[in-house]
Amino acid sequence: MNSVSQSNASSPISTLNNRVTSRVAFWIVAGSCGISAALLLVLVHPSLRIPGSAILRAMIPLALGYYLSKDRNIGFVMSLFAAGALTITPLFSITPKISPTAALLLIGPLLDLASRIASHRPKFAILAFGLAGGSANSIAFLFRANIVDSLLGEDHQLQSFGIGVFMSFVLCGVLSGLVCGLIAETRETKRT
Repeated sequence: MNSVSQSNASSPISTLNNRVTSRVAFWIVAGSCGISAALLLVLVHPSLRIPGSAILRAMIPLALGYYLSKDRNIGFVMSLFAAGALTITPLFSITPKISPTAALLLIGPLLDLASRIASHRPKFAILAFGLAGGSANSIAFLFRANIVDSLLGEDHQLQSFGIGVFMSFVLCGVLSGLVCGLIAETRETKRT
């Protein structure tokens, strides 16, 4: 009886069933975390008054997605779901700001890249995650200052910000990347 149950456990059907269950779980985690990040970004507005801090709100569900999934492409997929959620927010009279939206859409793929670097160079894991967050928020600053619009030839007045605002964007981005990196590293040490 025991040998029959062992052979059923390793049968092609049970293997396929495990793969399907794993993929469905991946899409549920990625979708719910990406949509949650988008909703936190557009609906929750704490009065932090720190430039570039919106990425910290979005990082909570993204970090949870990294913790729950072992798939290295989860960041990209979460950003896709976030983009989908942000495209329908105008139907509810909610217009997302361009700078936090850019950060949210960029942070997922950049964290995936950091995750790949971390898998090959574990010593640089936390640094890679911090750089990913800092890079995403630095690009978001370019959108905030209308630099991207003026480079594309659109007639927008450039915003003038001091170096302190730029550094705030970078530091908030680095902090969000570090949080995600620490959570991802916690996941990896639990699995080994």
